[in-house]
Amino acid sequence: MSRDQERARADRLARLAGLGPVLAGMVRRVQDGEGWRAWAGQVEHAGHCAHPVRITGRADAVDPAAGEAVASFSTDGGPDGVLLVACGDRGRRSARRARTGTGPIPGM
Repeated sequence: MSRDQERARADRLARLAGLGPVLAGMVRRVQDGEGWRAWAGQVEHAGHCAHPVRITGRADAVDPAAGEAVASFSTDGGPDGVLLVACGDRGRRSARRARTGTGPIPGM
């Protein structure tokens, strides 16, 4: 069964169970093992922040001497098409510091 077919099946089951759109989305995510692992990894990366910043877009690292892209990143292939980053509000207990080891993405 394809991912689209699995999603359609999960949607049908959620509607039959009378779940609202949020719970239906959760059911769909859990049923997609690969998607669940990718999403769970992002949530962990964001320190399980309750209010993460949702970043979308693309970033390219360019070698100034050669003018060539040496690395690139896009949120298109990620869960929900976004990158989750901890909100950084130290006043919230759930906003733990993200363990990224990288600095800010230029231009984002």
